[in-house]
Amino acid sequence: MKLFVSSPEIYHIQYNTFFRGGCSLESEALFTPRHFIRHFARHLKRVRLPSSCVLSLVPGIDRIIPYHPVGQGSFLMHSSYSIFSVQSEFVLIFGGVGAPAAVISLEIIRELGVKELIVLGVCGLLDDSIKTGSLLVPDTFISEEGTSGLYRTSEETAGQNPQLVRHIHDLLNTHKMPFYQGAHWSTDAPFRETGQKVDRYRKAGCLSVDMEASALLAAARFHRIPAAVLLIGSDHLGRSSWSPPLPSFLRIRKTIRKLFGFLPEVFKPG
Repeated sequence: MKLFVSSPEIYHIQYNTFFRGGCSLESEALFTPRHFIRHFARHLKRVRLPSSCVLSLVPGIDRIIPYHPVGQGSFLMHSSYSIFSVQSEFVLIFGGVGAPAAVISLEIIRELGVKELIVLGVCGLLDDSIKTGSLLVPDTFISEEGTSGLYRTSEETAGQNPQLVRHIHDLLNTHKMPFYQGAHWSTDAPFRETGQKVDRYRKAGCLSVDMEASALLAAARFHRIPAAVLLIGSDHLGRSSWSPPLPSFLRIRKTIRKLFGFLPEVFKPG
C-alpha cells in the first residue's frame, strides 16, 4: 500500500484499516514516559508522587482551594504540582489543555507513582437550564477526539470507574451537593462546535462538552488506573449562539471551594 503519492489527488488511509489492524494495544511503546523524564524532564527523575491525584483541567486551581500544600515542585507545560495532606495525601496537578496534553500528563504522573485519579475540569453546557457553576458527574462519554482511540479497541467505550464514582456519589449526597448526570461529549476542536453538532449531541442526551474527559478515561482504563471525572459548568452553547460564563467565573470558583471541602475524603484509606 502506498502511503505517499506524487499526485495532486489526496489519498485518505483509514487509521482503523491500516494501523490498528496490524497492531495490538498490548504492544510495548518505543518511546515511554520514562524516556521522556530521563531526556526532557530531568527535574522529575527523583520525584515520587502520592498514589492519589486530582488532575485539574482548571488553570490556577491551586490558588482557589482552601488548603496549604506540604510539598510543591515543577511539573510540565509551565505548571507545578502541589501535595496536600488532608484525610490522606494526594497531589494536585494541572494537566494541560486538550486531550493529547492531558493524557501526556496522565502518563507522566503514572510513572511518578499515581494509582488513583480524579479528573476535575470545566465544561460547556448544552442544556440552558443548567447554571454556570453547576457540578456534573457524567455517566456516558462520547469521543470526538483522536487520543482515546489509541488507548482502546473500537468496541470499547470510555467510562467512569464504578467503585470510585459510587464513592463520589455518596459523598456528594452526604454533603448535600447537587449534581447532574447524563452523557458528555469530548472534542478536539472547540471552534468547530457548530449549531448542527450541538443540536445532534443534545438530542443524543449530552449535557456538556469538553476537550479531555473521554481521552483521560480511556487512557486510565488502559493502564488500569481507577478514574472518575467531575466537571463544572462554564459557558453555554445554544443552537445558534454562545454565552460566556456569568457572573464571570465566580460561581466556578465557589463550586471548587465547596467541592474541596470534602473531596479529599474520596482518598481516605478504607
